Amino acid sequence: MGGVTRVGVSFPPELLKEFDEIISAMKYPSRSKAIHDAVREFIRNHRWMIRQKGEAAGAILATYDHEVHGITDELTDIEHSFIDIISASLHIHLDPKHCLEIIAVRGDWERIKSLAQSLQRLRGVLNVQVVSSY
Repeated sequence: MGGVTRVGVSFPPELLKEFDEIISAMKYPSRSKAIHDAVREFIRNHRWMIRQKGEAAGAILATYDHEVHGITDELTDIEHSFIDIISASLHIHLDPKHCLEIIAVRGDWERIKSLAQSLQRLRGVLNVQVVSSY
């Protein structure tokens, strides 16, 4: 094994509090081990962005805070600019503040990737996941 490299990371207090509560409930041996696992999960979930090519079909799941000013209009505008690859979308109210948008996509992988990245960049979007059937 090649050892470890130390890095410094800043967290908003509420995010770190929630992270610590979860790792405690899951009985992680340390915060470092939980962060290692979180980074591995991030890599696994985002590796698709640099590897896949050609045609694909799947879904994009975007969780967002609908109380952020203008976010629903921005989401609609983005979806309209990707109408060539969007087959359908489903809007789900998760709680009084949060929504989940599930977007079924089919077409060129670069366009799908571009859609996911456009959603990810929006202020108020909390999480974007791409599930590909290829």
